[in-house]
Amino acid sequence: MMQVFSRFQVPSPFSVFTLLAIYILPAVCAARTKALIPLYVDLEKNANAWDPLYSAVQSHPNIDFTVIVNPGDGPGPNANPGGQKFVKATEKLKSYRNVQIIGYVKIGYGKRSMNSVTGEINRYAGWRKGNGKIAVDGIFLDEATEIWNATSERYLQDVQRLIKGNSNLGARHITINPGTPPNDKFFTIADTVCVVENKYSYWKSKDCQDRLSKVTAPRDRRCIIVHSATGLNRDGYRNLTRSLESKAGYLFVTDLSKNYYEGWGKSYPPTEFAKDLSS
Repeated sequence: MMQVFSRFQVPSPFSVFTLLAIYILPAVCAARTKALIPLYVDLEKNANAWDPLYSAVQSHPNIDFTVIVNPGDGPGPNANPGGQKFVKATEKLKSYRNVQIIGYVKIGYGKRSMNSVTGEINRYAGWRKGNGKIAVDGIFLDEATEIWNATSERYLQDVQRLIKGNSNLGARHITINPGTPPNDKFFTIADTVCVVENKYSYWKSKDCQDRLSKVTAPRDRRCIIVHSATGLNRDGYRNLTRSLESKAGYLFVTDLSKNYYEGWGKSYPPTEFAKDLSS
């Protein structure tokens, strides 16, 4: 039973520390789940296409959003990204205090040339010089191999040095996406690792859960992306998101079953997803 102190008792330092450690510190230290949003939505077809994301960000200021921008299957070939619509939309997105943006770079399962990868990372870094209002705070490395060996380690270490050594990448956050539960050594390369990117049916499978159980890295360094989450009612989506929260600190869920990141689901739009993260 918790000790109750009368007005005549002075709690000992040990008692105070114990109370803090048991009841207060866990609540303070618990990492709130963040939204990881793959934003590959084309603004040229619809200038208002990012509005659902703005609504989610604005209505849930207690949720941090890490948004992966991808104006041209990467930063595009030019120093100025994506056209004026993209620039204005990104400026608006960056104006919210609970938003961090990172740039999409694919690495071709460790086969893409280092010159190509370096060029794209440097173009993202150049955004800070050209227009600080759209500056990125890191890089999302897609198409990462799940195989850890001397070759993949050397390749990923080279990419890591490029990012961590570039002060124009802000926080220099690295997220790497093998899309499946990887060797824990991947966490020596990246700040966060996408341990699952797959359809809802696979998330429910024994194979997925068995493989995920072998990942020992802390949940706040794990990302999970689940798409094709169809056929659920409102409680079903809420329960899915809550079950994911126990496994990872960065999440994205969509009901879209094709072009998953090029639009917003009708059954589970970003406002509802953010609501479930904040509840």
